[in-house]
Amino acid sequence: MKKGYTAMGFLILYGILTLISPMTVQSEPTARASESTANPPALSPDLEDVISGFNDNNDTFVYEQSDDDASATKAWDISGKFTLAAVYNISHEAPAPGQTDFRGLSRLRPELCLNLEVDLADTWYCKIGGRGFHDFAYAIQGRNDFTDQVLDEYENEIELTETYIEGAITPSLNLKIGRQIVVWGNTENFRVTDILNPVDNRDPGMVDIEDLRLPTGMARLTYYNRSCNLSFIAVPEIRFDKQPVMGNDFYPFDRPLPPEDKPADSLKNIETAMALKGIFHGWDMTLYGAFFFNDESHFETIGSRETVVGQTPLPDGDMAPVIALVPIYRRRHARLSMTGFSVNVARGSWLFKSEAAFTGGLKFNTTDDEKCRLKGLVGFEYSGFTDTLVVLELVQTHLFDYQDRMGDAPDYADENRFEAAFRISRNLYHDRLELMLLAIAMGNKARDGAFERLTAEYELTDALTIKAGGVFYQDGESIMYDNIHDNNRFFVNLEYTF
Repeated sequence: MKKGYTAMGFLILYGILTLISPMTVQSEPTARASESTANPPALSPDLEDVISGFNDNNDTFVYEQSDDDASATKAWDISGKFTLAAVYNISHEAPAPGQTDFRGLSRLRPELCLNLEVDLADTWYCKIGGRGFHDFAYAIQGRNDFTDQVLDEYENEIELTETYIEGAITPSLNLKIGRQIVVWGNTENFRVTDILNPVDNRDPGMVDIEDLRLPTGMARLTYYNRSCNLSFIAVPEIRFDKQPVMGNDFYPFDRPLPPEDKPADSLKNIETAMALKGIFHGWDMTLYGAFFFNDESHFETIGSRETVVGQTPLPDGDMAPVIALVPIYRRRHARLSMTGFSVNVARGSWLFKSEAAFTGGLKFNTTDDEKCRLKGLVGFEYSGFTDTLVVLELVQTHLFDYQDRMGDAPDYADENRFEAAFRISRNLYHDRLELMLLAIAMGNKARDGAFERLTAEYELTDALTIKAGGVFYQDGESIMYDNIHDNNRFFVNLEYTF
């Protein structure tokens, strides 16, 4: 953290004082669900009271009823949102000749998201979702100043989002097939056991994880039995995280990465997973197991080529080329196995949470053998202040059988890695205004980098919301945060839902 200490300290202190003052204590706890449970069977009243703080049925389709007949249902429904997002970079210096100028406007993006929900039968329905955007900032700034990779990844995008068919086979058995999002764990800011869906990480730090997950084609069969449920998941669509590309100001390298080999969508490459969740009096616990592909790639040598690396003089005075064999690399994704658990305990205004995941099969560029990793999280949420939520999460990662050369390029791996996140949010004006401060640090004393995000979100009407804020980055030893302080930016989003 090399620049901006005074300004950042003032902003953070001001944000905290604004958010938590005045404070009064309330007794109702706030808890979040660790994964959605669509169409569960009816529970006894006592059990409903016990688990009311843990269930969040985001997948459950709510059928609309007409005003004339409460028993009538609507066979289909169209909903969506239109967003106009603008981002302005504030810290980049004037570029050298021939380099991209990242100063000023970096995003002016209208985006449309549409969802069609159709009632197929008494217990079956389908959802079809899609989104698309065009970013006018590149035309305004000059398209010729950006690489083809940046224009391909950031200027336009059309994508099929959550699209699935879901229904009850029996009162206790639910099936969901198609592109969907399955959230494992209960963390606000990190991913420990949450490995099923890739994320859009092209603009790090700009939005929360819940807005980053990419829907993936899968089949999920869930069995409900009062205080527990068991899910079996098969993922035939192989998707990986979206990362910054060469020419973007978040791209950390000075040269392009080797070509990537993505596993084909085939029967032999299907990812599989299983989750067993138990809900008890004031707490829940989930066990996880998965066999999947690593979102992060590693290099593999597939051959070599002769390359002229210099010249050497001959006795007759001529020069002869010096030839060397240069390896040819491809990026590939290792097949991993993961076992883990998550626990959430509610006590009054407190929600305590813990997660751990043991992952095997990791491959690195500087070693030949596979490695194992243990990642654990502890954290809490406190909702005892009026209209205020405080969240703290701490993560520790350990890489077994670590070798010193794994810390060199291109792995940049750490034997032990610490991460911390602090979030405080406050609702004002009858919940129409939300103020939020998020600070995340990587490494002990933020050695590997850090960022803070300050946002204010205000409901102009029930359908129209404006959100504004800033993201401020600090440099670190991590390759992703080397000289990242130039990327400080402000943003404004105007969102209309229908």
